[in-house]
Amino acid sequence: MHIVHALAPIVLLISLGAVLRRAGFLGPTFFKDINPLIYWVALPCLLFHKTATTDVELGASMKITLLLLAGTASSLGIGYATALLLRLPRPSLGAFVQGTFRGNYVYVGLPVILYGLAGASALGTDGYEALVFLAIAPLVPLNNLTAVVVLLAGREKKPGRKGGAGRLALDVATNPLILSLVAGVGWSFLGWPVPKALDRAMALMGQTALPLALFSTGAALSLADVRGQLVPATVSSLIKVGVTPAVGFAFACLVGYAGPGMKVALLLLACPTAVISFVMAEQLGADHRLAGSIVVLSTVLSMVSLAIVLACV
Repeated sequence: MHIVHALAPIVLLISLGAVLRRAGFLGPTFFKDINPLIYWVALPCLLFHKTATTDVELGASMKITLLLLAGTASSLGIGYATALLLRLPRPSLGAFVQGTFRGNYVYVGLPVILYGLAGASALGTDGYEALVFLAIAPLVPLNNLTAVVVLLAGREKKPGRKGGAGRLALDVATNPLILSLVAGVGWSFLGWPVPKALDRAMALMGQTALPLALFSTGAALSLADVRGQLVPATVSSLIKVGVTPAVGFAFACLVGYAGPGMKVALLLLACPTAVISFVMAEQLGADHRLAGSIVVLSTVLSMVSLAIVLACV
């Protein structure tokens, strides 16, 4: 029942978003409008508030980061090798590989950790949130850079497309999640108190980020996208939610890393493919239908992998 209670709120919110979108209860522009609100306002408020007001041992977050990097790098290599064995066309290859390593850490991983671990630990909800955000901070720009390179390598050529290293560097440098993390960590190190009015306002706004994100994730899922993409989408999803946490567990055992930090890292590695991967695949000329299929299947399969980590690690 502990596992059910940890995963049920996530499943219910994702399902609610899917049902209301399919039923036409909300207009077609609602979810297009809510995603920028989450990305540019709610999540940055949550990131800054938690990192600026909570003291977390950086050593613990760094260990989790290293474990995430080991699992991500392994799944990236396995993804490329498997895609070549499947002889996927170039646009599908990029979408396939992106699906194997780009996890939904914040929208799915964080709620699972909060519901499944925070209540039984002295670190508490605030401590776990700050720990997770600090651990994934280096992966935000790294995953974005890697995904862009992977997708560009296999994209379909379209006339008039603009890009380049300079544009990519600017996008990374102006990423709202990175900026809010840097600001929050810097504020914490300086030891400045956050003004009470600002603290409360950012806390309230930040509390909307996760439920809205899960709700939006459900609205973005479509079983229709899975048609014709079942084999590559299933293989990519299994690498993401099955092979990746298994590699992370093996690496943790090899270096002797154990305890709550390892469980946090494995839960993050067992997360499904991030919904943003569909958007990026579409924008960069990769096979966005395959990317959408991977999001759907990995989300369903991750319920099993996350439950296994919660129960057995």
